[in-house]
Amino acid sequence: MNIDGLNSAFEQKLLEGAKEKCKTIVLPEAGMNEHVLNAGIIVAQNKIAKIVLLVSDEKLINKFDVKENDYLKIVNITNSDLLPILENALYLKRKDKGLTEEGAKELLKN
Repeated sequence: MNIDGLNSAFEQKLLEGAKEKCKTIVLPEAGMNEHVLNAGIIVAQNKIAKIVLLVSDEKLINKFDVKENDYLKIVNITNSDLLPILENALYLKRKDKGLTEEGAKELLKN
């Protein structure tokens, strides 16, 4: 597999290692930032990792006609049943840095 801009053997080895592990990456900025959205799409298309795009507004998703597949999921956090799970996961991940449960809810609203 060759991705534009990755030319060295080292970069290709890193890419192959990531692809073998096939981690899941959650991108909360995907609904607001074209660069983040495009990066997520590239990673998913190349099956490097599974991508979850968290959006509160689907304008960019619709603009780029993004379609879900096995490697790309779109979660609209304004009406998703996953919202309480996401809030709790964010809180647990960042509580050591001072984030409160209420703060996690507010972060996901924005």
